[in-house]
Amino acid sequence: MKKSKKIVGMATAAILAMCSVAPAMMTTAFAASGGNNSITITQKDEATHIMKAYQVFKGNLSGGVLTNIEWGDGVNSVSLLSALQGDGTIGSHFTSCTTAQDVANVIGGNGSGSSDFANDSANMQIFADIVAANKTSTTSGTVSGNMISHLPDGYYLVEDESSPTSVEGNAGARTRYILNVTNGDELTVQSKSSVPSVIKKVKEDDKNVTGSVNSGTYTANEDYNDVADYCIGEDVPFELIGTLPSTYDDYDGYYYQFTDTLADSLDFNNDVTVVVVNSGVETTLTPDTDYTVVETGDGFTVTFNDLKQIATATINKDSVIVVRYTAKLTSDAVIGLNGQENEVFLTYSNNPNVTGTGDTDTDTGKTPVDKVIVFTYELDVTKYADSVAPDNVLQGAGFKLKNEAGKYATVDGDFKITGWVDGVENGTEVTSGADGTLKFVGLDDGTYTLVETTVPATYNKIADKTFTITAGTVNNQDWDGTASTALTDLDIDGEDGDVSEGTVSMDVVNQKGSSLPSTGGIGTTVFYVTGGVLVVGAGILLVTKRRANKYKDE
Repeated sequence: MKKSKKIVGMATAAILAMCSVAPAMMTTAFAASGGNNSITITQKDEATHIMKAYQVFKGNLSGGVLTNIEWGDGVNSVSLLSALQGDGTIGSHFTSCTTAQDVANVIGGNGSGSSDFANDSANMQIFADIVAANKTSTTSGTVSGNMISHLPDGYYLVEDESSPTSVEGNAGARTRYILNVTNGDELTVQSKSSVPSVIKKVKEDDKNVTGSVNSGTYTANEDYNDVADYCIGEDVPFELIGTLPSTYDDYDGYYYQFTDTLADSLDFNNDVTVVVVNSGVETTLTPDTDYTVVETGDGFTVTFNDLKQIATATINKDSVIVVRYTAKLTSDAVIGLNGQENEVFLTYSNNPNVTGTGDTDTDTGKTPVDKVIVFTYELDVTKYADSVAPDNVLQGAGFKLKNEAGKYATVDGDFKITGWVDGVENGTEVTSGADGTLKFVGLDDGTYTLVETTVPATYNKIADKTFTITAGTVNNQDWDGTASTALTDLDIDGEDGDVSEGTVSMDVVNQKGSSLPSTGGIGTTVFYVTGGVLVVGAGILLVTKRRANKYKDE
């Protein structure tokens, strides 16, 4: 009796300790085996699992104790006993066993209180693995939802036999083998549901970010959140933050892969750095040794074939794995809505019952996708002569754009920003067309200065015009994944812009130069005439004087 009670105590805890991750609804039915017992598995994830029960021992249940123990219908007793005796770790415990009762006595402690097969011990997990490897095709009970009912008295192996079916992106993970004794009524077991998680964050470079990103023991770097805006040509920093399941220790090997997808307008710079964070302390991993980076058509993957084999850093269930990289915002950027959406998901080992080390990517699940978004904007300028009026547009005025750091924009033939340089002479001049318009495409929000560098003939140069583009973006950690909720308003110096098109507008007016009055004019002509008269008079006087002298001499 003491031995049977020991089995009950061991098995009840084993069902809790040996569950890995097990989800919600089970709908496959099995033939009823008779009996009034049932096992209900309370799940924590949202994936669909298919559970089956295999009878290891049969007997008589009385007061929660199984007596008169024999081999159950769910195992091949000959091969099971042989496998137990031949195991290199626990085999010595079963050397003298010949019957089901003998095996039950061993795992129950032989009435001595032995802890060799204590609840959730490594030995019990090995025992469960061996039982699962030697089960028959005969299942017990009827499955309905998450309950297996109509079970005869006995000791059962409950197995999650296939990868859980994804529900809305939540793939879950298989359950660690469950061993339990029926208790004469409904037995409810809480599974140890646990899957890894991943979030993606983007750095906002010039706005205040509220809230912090906490994932396990890691807090994301300052200014990282779900939404950001940048100029075309700038490098945008990202972080991928991955956690591990609480059941990580149940796995012999653990496959782990980040799949990152970038918008078409973001070019991956292939500058990945990976760190493992334990209690706030970062350890940098070695590329090509600890992990591999492979570029894909729309992003890249970071793959760990087996986290358990990494020697560079300690990795346990509380570790956080962080991937950091940058991508350049290109001239293909969407201006305004719908921005540039980017996402990530994890592929991870989801079967703790697989033994052996190495690549375990054949039994995997996937996390839901997590997204961030990046915006950029456009400045439209209309040049006018004298006053703002439809007929007063002015062609041929040239402008350069300066940012708050004092650098000047370089621009391509489509008016799109390509970079920022020192010196006004190195910036790109943009000239107003026949309709008086010019533009700068692909701007971050912030403060800029418009500098007129070519002034149309007969017009005065305008004073440098400083202005501020303000974008209303959601700078917290709660973005719902919809672009229109991430960018809510846009203006230039308080004047509304077009959120959908991502544009703000400005009018610039040149005034004509003045026709200044001059001194001289008619007075000069009079001077010339008077001068001529004086010259003529002087000639006449000279001739008259000479004649007078002649007459006098005569």
